[in-house]
Amino acid sequence: MGGSPWVSVGPGDAALTRRGLLLGSAAAVALAGGAVTLSGCGSSEEETWEEEPSDTSGLWGYVDASGEWALGPRWERAGGFQDGGALVAWGGEAEGARQSLWATVVGASGAMGFEPVHISDIGSRASSAASFSCGLVPVTDASGSRTYMDRSGGFPVSLGDGYARGLWDARAFNEPDCFLGSPYAPAWYGGDAWGLLGTDGSWLIEPSTAFQDAPSSGVGAGTGVALLPMRSFGGWGYVAPDGSWVIRPALGSAQGFLGPIAPACDSDGLWGALSADGSWAIAAAHSALSAFDPSGSRALARDGPSGLWGVADGSGWACGPSWSDARALGDSLLAAEDPPTGLWGLASPDDGSWLVGPSWPGVGDVAGGSLSGCVLARDASSGLWGAADCSSGEWALPPTLAAQPYYVGADRLAVASADGPDEPLGLADALTGEWVAGPRFASVSSFADNGLACARNGG
Repeated sequence: MGGSPWVSVGPGDAALTRRGLLLGSAAAVALAGGAVTLSGCGSSEEETWEEEPSDTSGLWGYVDASGEWALGPRWERAGGFQDGGALVAWGGEAEGARQSLWATVVGASGAMGFEPVHISDIGSRASSAASFSCGLVPVTDASGSRTYMDRSGGFPVSLGDGYARGLWDARAFNEPDCFLGSPYAPAWYGGDAWGLLGTDGSWLIEPSTAFQDAPSSGVGAGTGVALLPMRSFGGWGYVAPDGSWVIRPALGSAQGFLGPIAPACDSDGLWGALSADGSWAIAAAHSALSAFDPSGSRALARDGPSGLWGVADGSGWACGPSWSDARALGDSLLAAEDPPTGLWGLASPDDGSWLVGPSWPGVGDVAGGSLSGCVLARDASSGLWGAADCSSGEWALPPTLAAQPYYVGADRLAVASADGPDEPLGLADALTGEWVAGPRFASVSSFADNGLACARNGG
């Protein structure tokens, strides 16, 4: 193999498949640090990844910006490219109640980084994302045990002595942040105790039955407040890096900090935002609340009596409740729905004034690339979608699209040809709205740095 870490699985490289990798006719060869054992190598039966699928409907592959398959659909599970490789898995015959997957990492050419490893699932109970973080991805191994796989197909995270009950959930690792200076992952030990796990299998916060639930991710880079929400028997609270309660667990719900505040609801179900000392930075007096500004103590909030949205801060209402719906498009722009007309516009979070008046019956996300500074919006007259300048409201991309698009990079929009949850997606040029690839995908992710996007074949 000439020292290359990749093993080709391209259509013209049938020799470099599982049996082509085996040395001699040994009856069993252990690969990837014992991650998988190959037995009965003399068999002529083809493995899952050696066969071209007869039906590619619902399978995942990778497309380029022209919408053509760079790596044709063949995988049951697949994630986006990270550091030159993407996690993929072929589907195999189910084993009782467990599915069967054969996972590896592939490069842009389709070459495998290691011999496929037998597992039964990818992801945690909170997320099925097929992606690595801190070099590890949560998986369920072939025996049904939850653990982590590294980028070479090994399982390097082993619990120490005294933890024989194993993990009942293993969530993605978080990069070091203000909470802990090394990677950590919320993990559910034995089905009754949560803790924080290190990449070497040691416990950074020991699992305890006092911790009945944990967030799906860690503190993150959006704050300097070293507190993590956890749930105990009395409700949600916040713990310090040593596992001690700083804000006692008596809340109905608690989210992570963004800047100096954390959205939380009290025992009566009213939402506000907490400071690091446990006091209410924004009073718990709202039916819903969403933090959006990492630099200040303000949040989008919904007024209970009226059902209208505004911007709340420590003094009360910074912008009084006047929108029937609202969401943040970054930290300095709001999309808001005008109650009298039912149309959406763009508002300032500072004073609630309209930057672009109510003009559209629907608003999507902000775009990028050649459409930077534009928001995807639906035209009131035609019902078609385009992209409008966030400052002027003028159309940068005239409304020509029949369904709501989303920007996926490479100056491409993923969009269906008609409204509906099951309509296939195609790729449209972000500058013209014209089809680059007609609707034929069930799903399309954002393009990676290598110009490939993970896509699911719609059949």
